[in-house]
Amino acid sequence: MQLDLTNDQDCRKFYEAVIAKFNRVDILINCAGVIFPGDIENTYPQDYDYLMDINLRTPFLLTKFFQPLLQESRGSIVNVSCDRGSRAEPGMLGYCMAKAGLEMFTKTAALELAVFGIRVNAVAPGVIDTNLYRYSGLTESDNSNMLQRAKDATPLHRNARAEDVAKAIIFLTSEK
Repeated sequence: MQLDLTNDQDCRKFYEAVIAKFNRVDILINCAGVIFPGDIENTYPQDYDYLMDINLRTPFLLTKFFQPLLQESRGSIVNVSCDRGSRAEPGMLGYCMAKAGLEMFTKTAALELAVFGIRVNAVAPGVIDTNLYRYSGLTESDNSNMLQRAKDATPLHRNARAEDVAKAIIFLTSEK
């Protein structure tokens, strides 16, 4: 289903479409994310708002919508954060703020929803070679350099892959 995650009505329509089709939800994975490089001086309010809407507000809103169904199934929520949620990086002000907020949302939601049997976790991978950074306006050369710097800074000297994150999510949503 194609929708605008910054639009509350679209998020509500998504929720209603899921109910209409499945009438049950066991797992909610909040995985949408955007990034705009920028520091305090050159982060514009509209970019900041968009970052917060997609990276933080949408997971809150979808969790709120799906909570009753997840209570019925004693389901699981996984929020996809980033290591930038706990590690600041110059030039990534809004993104770091949004991911830090997502991590605190995850911790608080885990405490609040546990009484309903809902498990809430997050995964926070480092840099992964996806289109996220390319769509942020980085040139291919800048993207390549960033991937290499991340690889060099990692003890195993390799970047995670999307498949690695998927496996962690599968584990967190399982009964194991």
